Amino acid sequence: MAARLAVSLAFLVLASLGAACDSPPQIVEISPGRGAQEVRTNAPVRIRFDRPVNKASVGASFNLLPAASGELAWPDASTLVFNHTTLRPDAEYEVILAPGYRDASGKSNPLRHSWKFHTEPPPALRSTTPAAGDQGVDPAAFLTLVFSREMDPASVGSALSFAPAADFSVRSDPGDAKRLVVAPQTLLDPSSHYELAIAPGAKDVDGNSLPAARLSFTTGPVRSLRRLITFIAGQTSSDPGTGVWMVDSGGFPRQLVAGPVDGFLWTADGLGLLVRRPGGSWEQVTLGSNQVRLPFSASWAAYLGEAAGYVYLDGRRLRRLLPDASTVDIATGVDEAAVSPDLARVAFSVHDLGGAEIRGYDVALRAQYRIQREALPISAIAWSPDGRRLAYLEESAGAGTLQLRVKTLGGAGTAATLATGSISRPVWSAGSNDLIFSAEIEVAGGASTRLFRLNTALPPPRLTSAGALPAAGPGDSWNPRPSPDGHQIAFLAGSPASAQVWLMNADGTGLARLTRFDAEAFPFSCREVHWGEP
Repeated sequence: MAARLAVSLAFLVLASLGAACDSPPQIVEISPGRGAQEVRTNAPVRIRFDRPVNKASVGASFNLLPAASGELAWPDASTLVFNHTTLRPDAEYEVILAPGYRDASGKSNPLRHSWKFHTEPPPALRSTTPAAGDQGVDPAAFLTLVFSREMDPASVGSALSFAPAADFSVRSDPGDAKRLVVAPQTLLDPSSHYELAIAPGAKDVDGNSLPAARLSFTTGPVRSLRRLITFIAGQTSSDPGTGVWMVDSGGFPRQLVAGPVDGFLWTADGLGLLVRRPGGSWEQVTLGSNQVRLPFSASWAAYLGEAAGYVYLDGRRLRRLLPDASTVDIATGVDEAAVSPDLARVAFSVHDLGGAEIRGYDVALRAQYRIQREALPISAIAWSPDGRRLAYLEESAGAGTLQLRVKTLGGAGTAATLATGSISRPVWSAGSNDLIFSAEIEVAGGASTRLFRLNTALPPPRLTSAGALPAAGPGDSWNPRPSPDGHQIAFLAGSPASAQVWLMNADGTGLARLTRFDAEAFPFSCREVHWGEP
């Protein structure tokens, strides 16, 4: 009985195989599907058969209407793929497989197969910032364009233009693929009417063309750049820079001041810069206005306000240029100077055979006074935000070792040492007792330059990697600059020859790299970081 059952089953299997061999080849899978909507215009047409087929006969039977140029490909013997040029948007297409295509054994299918699908609509510009007709737009603002689908930034950039003309770059928003950011390479002119035009040629990532579009807006007066980080960019760490640049937390570097630059400082109102050119000449650059050459040569200079003029260091002579263009000598033998946040006082250091001292200069009274006497040379004077303390570095007996000291002004006027080591220029953090600086410390594998945030009321016994910021970071870091609100710290990291700008929260979290070396877009190293408002 079992033998007869096995024979019967074998007969059924053989009969089924014979029937399959006698049947014509069948379609078992299609893409796009029958009646599919909003099909991507660059999506290939794919047909899979139930068996290997004769490729030539299938190719001769295949058609797409309306016609589109392309090529047939065969990933395997039973799958046809038609890779075509971009189809028309918002159009109905029909895939046809005419009768007569055969399988590999020669069996022919006598039926006509067809199905239709509808392609996606063309891309559209959904919204913009600024909106059409907006007034008072910040001249430093980026423009954002939001589309109905992901766009090709290169084609949009090629089709886009400003009137009046302005150089710009275009980048996709990492958080939203449908959003493009347009960044003018410099500040737009204040109180000016602009028109942004997108000509035919802009395409989405599928190759569909965007209809032409226009956007007009009017800029307002220049505003403070307090949320931007400014720095010098150059081919190397030592050559004259290519200008003063600016970058925001989005990592979009733009040039603020053109030409070779050796150094710069922001004016107290955040609306202008003092720029030192190679050779020691200085210019005052007012945002949205002209650059004015100043009538002095100096290694350092600062603006005291419209009613007080400028103070500058000519060799080792500290001098003042008054608003009437006359010059007053303040002191000789000066090593360096710093202006108080309220612009009312200047602290400067001098040294002699008996040691060094910090002196003060009252801008209104034009009078000097002694602040602190030390046994060894003094450098890196920094005023606290409230003007009540001075931080500075004093040399110590150890080679290459400096003491970080803080002098309290008024009252008992005490001075205290907070840290010792290979310490860089300290900077006060706004609204706090904290000093921020870099120092070289010993770590596993050798010496490393790290950042520190030191509470002047609770200084650590020594500087170690356990107290450095960030805890795990980009390696050597220096030139820290706290933001005007004290919540973030910008700094340089890498090697001096290829340093780039980084940003982190004041507690060392939220580490982000803002500039990247790029042989075409940004072939520079960075130095001398400052926020856009002191």
